[in-house]
Amino acid sequence: MTRRPKLSLPRVLTAIGLVAGLVSNGCGIPLAGDTEMIDNACDGNADCGTGGVCRDQMCVSTKADLPGLLIQVDVPSGAPDAQSTSSLIDLAAQSVMLQGQADNGFVKTHDLITEHLVQVTGQLQIDPPPAACNLADAGFVQSAVPVTVELRPVVNAVGIPLTVYAGSSDIENEPSNAVLMSVPAGYYDVYILPAIPEVMQDGQDTNQACRDAIPPIFLPNHDFTQATVTLQIAGSEPSDLIGSFVGLDLQGWSVDLVENKRGRVISTADQNLETTSAVDPTNFALKFWPEQIESESVSAIIRLTPPEDQHELGMPTVLWHLSAVDLDGDYQVQLDLSALSVTEVIHLGAKTRDLSAGPDVGVPATVVIQSEELLDGEFGGNVSYKTTVTTDGDGAFDAWILPGTYRVVAVPSSTSDLAITEETWDINSGDLGDGRAIDIKPKASLEGSATTPQGGAAHDVSVLLQASAPESATFLQSMLRIAELQATSATTVTSGSGAFALAVDPGVLDVSLRPSSASSLPWLVRPRVTIQPSDDPQKADLGTLAISNPVVLRGLVRSAAGHELKGAQIRAWLTLPSTNGGDEQRPTAIQIAETTAGADGSYQLLLPASISQ
Repeated sequence: MTRRPKLSLPRVLTAIGLVAGLVSNGCGIPLAGDTEMIDNACDGNADCGTGGVCRDQMCVSTKADLPGLLIQVDVPSGAPDAQSTSSLIDLAAQSVMLQGQADNGFVKTHDLITEHLVQVTGQLQIDPPPAACNLADAGFVQSAVPVTVELRPVVNAVGIPLTVYAGSSDIENEPSNAVLMSVPAGYYDVYILPAIPEVMQDGQDTNQACRDAIPPIFLPNHDFTQATVTLQIAGSEPSDLIGSFVGLDLQGWSVDLVENKRGRVISTADQNLETTSAVDPTNFALKFWPEQIESESVSAIIRLTPPEDQHELGMPTVLWHLSAVDLDGDYQVQLDLSALSVTEVIHLGAKTRDLSAGPDVGVPATVVIQSEELLDGEFGGNVSYKTTVTTDGDGAFDAWILPGTYRVVAVPSSTSDLAITEETWDINSGDLGDGRAIDIKPKASLEGSATTPQGGAAHDVSVLLQASAPESATFLQSMLRIAELQATSATTVTSGSGAFALAVDPGVLDVSLRPSSASSLPWLVRPRVTIQPSDDPQKADLGTLAISNPVVLRGLVRSAAGHELKGAQIRAWLTLPSTNGGDEQRPTAIQIAETTAGADGSYQLLLPASISQ
């Protein structure tokens, strides 16, 4: 018999002391002593206030505005099947709509069924095997190469942390070098990395030449929706990308190819480049699978990376779209770096200060220096420099950098009232780099008050602030663009009057108020709250935040095989439109509710009626 969770709740709940598990970083003062908790129970509609009706002794909302609702189900280990897997369920695709008006209240019954498991067999065959490989030492089985395989779910929203699956060839027990895995049905980005074992002889790895002959493989958006999927990848020896750099001594630098979606390496790497002088070309050769480069779904980036000692002297990572420099499509390129060879390196000596404590009082901090533009834009937008340094106890730090415009971000070591502070510095040729300072700004006070749906004070409610999920970005965008400040998270609980205050960093934040599950009230969520930096302490007032009556989604959570999944973690996400206008127009997602399935697989999600202001 199908079992359904009940909505009935006890009428009086008592809290003693603080809300467990949260530490206040701000000014919110929780109640102490014996206090009647807020409670959403009811005897009739008159108990529920405007926009609510009484259903099964609980007030529920008569309005909902939750388009794009996604439900994540994480199955714990030990489940009868689907254990340690994640499924993402699009309710709209299953014709479950939580929008509009429901005079009898929004109580929707819907069973959550996780995706069926797909049996995956992966194998990489190279025929003929590379001449550099001793087949027995390298672990070959005929033409099959030992590999590791990573399957990363393709999610059409940024910020949802689904499980990533990995497997490896079992050289000892699996005679075909196949990788055997079980994953939920869906679409995955597949990354296959040759796993040639080390064989040391006289201090040398005799398999290194073989390893250098077989590049990785990246297969984006691969279909894993059938009951069984075989990744039977076969090919002859890889092709070569031949090139040279001119105009710079590149001794010790490295070059490789990466794909532009996730930044995965898709070639062998030419490490520790050798050169005789800056006037002679530095040649390189990278092995890659031509099918990867010629695929419309894979965009290849040439990445030139300095060694650590050159990076510490300000040398940047240089990136090129392969299609932009290989105009003939013959996999031969020549790249000019002469603009870097004539550039002076400037010593930057600076300090992080707290002027509120005195005219020159230093503040220990971590400082991130990232280029916005180098060398007056001579390289266009394809150079990236980023370094992180730690100040001494007096806030002093130094670095070597090229002339350019830099974003400098100081993160105070103490989580006090000092905020993450950002400045833009122009460092010109001939400038004296010493004597600069970052004056650490104070944190803002984010304040507000919370009320219940009936207008009473919502006391003892957990308040959580987190940095908003970053917008979607390609690998190249993530390397070159200046990201928004990522504020640190903070928590507190509301006071007896429902008020709260938190000291927060500048940036874009998601604010959520999370009543205890025993109250039968939903979260209140405000996405993308912007806190501007200020030289003086400021207040950011959210005003009065009215927690809504819940929109109820309930039912059973089961595997595709029909087993009830007790203990499954269930999270509700709402998608927000993208605002970056980049290559990938994926929305971001914000969590709006969570619960855990009971021993019989039943669940109940209490959703806010909306997340609008």
